[in-house]
Amino acid sequence: MTDASKPVSASPARERADAHGDGRDARGTRSTEDRRGKRKSIHIVLVEDDEVIRETTQISLERFGYTVTAFEDGREGYEFVTANGADAVLLDLMLPTMNGASITRAIRERSTVPIIVISARSDPIDIVQSLEAGADDYLTKPFDMQVL
Repeated sequence: MTDASKPVSASPARERADAHGDGRDARGTRSTEDRRGKRKSIHIVLVEDDEVIRETTQISLERFGYTVTAFEDGREGYEFVTANGADAVLLDLMLPTMNGASITRAIRERSTVPIIVISARSDPIDIVQSLEAGADDYLTKPFDMQVL
């Protein structure tokens, strides 16, 4: 086999960086690579007006190794995503100042960032409308963090 046809293996440093084999570094932080190949933590924007749900979801995601920026207000969450970007957006439907469906449509006009709607509304029409607005998935509250 010539050098050109040999499979390329990851460097020892890269293998250590993904010690768990699932995108987590040796510290357990979930990460992606930036344009220069450097690893960075996956950043999730959480927009949820219920304080208990917002805080418990944020704490749980951070324990799984994600970086989370959380907002209570729909418009503030949307403005943050448009100004700073995100690797994923978790979004309630019923929010103050700007509802989740409006946020989903507005984000979809600019970005393909994954959007997961998390809502207490379980009617099929709510689920269908969210997916048609551009959401990638829909979870009904209460939900198990393992499902998320």
